[in-house]
Amino acid sequence: MTPARICGNLRNLWIALAILSLSAATHAQTLALTPTPSPTATSTPEEETIIPTFETQKLARTYILDIPAPRGQITDRNGVPLAQNRLSYNLAINFPTPLNFSDTQAVGFAREKIDKAGKLVGRRLRISDETILRRYRNRGIMPLEIAQNLSQKEYNEVKDNLPLDTIVRPIYVRVYPNEKVAGHVIGYTGKTGRNPDGIVDNHETLWPETEGREGLEQTFNDMLTGKHGEYKLTFDKEGRKTSEKLITPPEPGYNLVTTLDVRLQEMAEKALEAKAKRGAMVVVDPNNGDILALASWPTYDPNLFVPSISPDRLKSLQNDPDIPLLPRAYRSAYPPGSTFKIAVGIAALESGAVHSDDRFECVPSIQIGNLTYHNWKKGDRGALNFVQALTESCDTWFYQAGIKTGAEPIIDWALKLGFGAKCGIPLRGEVEGRIPNDEYMKATHGRKLLNGDIANISIGQGDIQVTPLQMAQAMGIIANGGTFYQTR
Repeated sequence: MTPARICGNLRNLWIALAILSLSAATHAQTLALTPTPSPTATSTPEEETIIPTFETQKLARTYILDIPAPRGQITDRNGVPLAQNRLSYNLAINFPTPLNFSDTQAVGFAREKIDKAGKLVGRRLRISDETILRRYRNRGIMPLEIAQNLSQKEYNEVKDNLPLDTIVRPIYVRVYPNEKVAGHVIGYTGKTGRNPDGIVDNHETLWPETEGREGLEQTFNDMLTGKHGEYKLTFDKEGRKTSEKLITPPEPGYNLVTTLDVRLQEMAEKALEAKAKRGAMVVVDPNNGDILALASWPTYDPNLFVPSISPDRLKSLQNDPDIPLLPRAYRSAYPPGSTFKIAVGIAALESGAVHSDDRFECVPSIQIGNLTYHNWKKGDRGALNFVQALTESCDTWFYQAGIKTGAEPIIDWALKLGFGAKCGIPLRGEVEGRIPNDEYMKATHGRKLLNGDIANISIGQGDIQVTPLQMAQAMGIIANGGTFYQTR
C-alpha cells in the first residue's frame, strides 16, 4: 500500500460569488416598505439626522433603516437547489402621520383595519390592545404586522382588495425544495430576534433577519447572509411623513456549492427508510474524497423551521425516541463490526505478522484466557487464508490473526486509515470516534490492552468506535489503492 497523504481540505465545497443585478436576479428582489403617498408630501431642502428618543419621536427628521439581504443559495454539485429563497407576504397596518391619535383613537383605527383584513384572509387575527398602543406610541411610523406568511390563496384574496392604510409587505423566507432530503447536511435558519417594540433606532432592520442554526446554514452563515440595503424615511417638523425611498439595495449572500449529488442523497435516504429504523449511509468518490451522499435516518424537514417552528413541534422532535435531529453519519460513533476486519487484515499483512498464504482454522470457537470467543457460524470452515477468511467473515480467524499481529500495528494502521480523528468536514459536532490503546484502557478499565481486547477489536467490537463517515473515508483509501483523500 502506498503511503497515505492528505489531498486538499474541503476543496470542492466552495463558495460561489453571485454578482447579481437587482433587476435581473430571480432570487434577489429589492424588498422595502410599500410607499404610502401623502397628499402633502414634499422634499425638504435640508434633512437633519437625529438619534430618536421618546421625547424626540415626533421631531425626528430622517431615519435610515436597514433592509435584510436575501441569503445565498445552497446547491448540490450539479446546481440543483437545496436551499433557496421565496417571497412571502405579511399583512400590515400603516398609521397615518402625524401621530396625533389618542389611545382610544389608535386602538379603534387598528381594530377596524384588523377586522376587515381578518375577513379578507379568513383568519382570526389576534392583536391585543396593549400591542397596538405600544406600537403606536413607540413605533407608530412603522407598519404594524397583523398577519404573517400569507398563503398564496390569502395573498390573492387581499392584494387587490386592501382596506385603506393596509399594506402587504413582501419579505424573503428560506425554503428547502427537496424537503427532508439532506436536511441534516443543509441545516436550517431561525430569526435573529423578536420583532422590536421600543423606540425606532437608525439602522435597525425593517424586519427580523434570519441566521443559520444548524448544518451548512450555520457554518457558512456569514457568507450566505449578504449585505444590508438602506431605506430612508423623512418627516417634517410636525411629524408628517414627507418622503421614503431606497438608498442602497441589499446585496444577496454568496452561493454555496456542495459536493453532494441530490439524486444519490435521495436514494440513500430512501434505502434507509425502507430497511432501517435508525442508521446512516455515506457515499464518497474514492478518487478525490468528494462526499456524494451523507444520509442519516430518521431525518427531518428543515421547512418546519420556516418562518419559525412552534414550541410544541420542536418539543415533539426533541422528545422523539428515534432522535430525528441527530445526524448519525458524522455526529455519532458506533462499533464498526466486521467492516473493521479489512483494517486488521491490512495491519497483519503490512506488518509481516501474517502472509497472504498463511492459514488459520475457522473453528466455531476458541479459548482466549478464561473466556470462549465464538464465530458467527456454528460449523467448522477449515483452514483459510486472508481472502477466504474475509469472504467468510470468519470471526475466529481474525481473533487469531489479530492476536498474532498485536495491538500496536492494528492501532497504527487504523490511524493511518483515518479512524480515531475527525474527517474535518465543515459541519458542527463531528465526533472523533475511538481507537482504544493502553492509555485509554488504563484510564477507563484500569489495565492495558489484553489479548481478549485485541480479539474484540479484530472483529470491530469492544471499545472501538467509528463514525459512518470515517468508515467511508477508509474504504475510499482502500478502493483507490492507498491514497488518503480527506473527505470534503
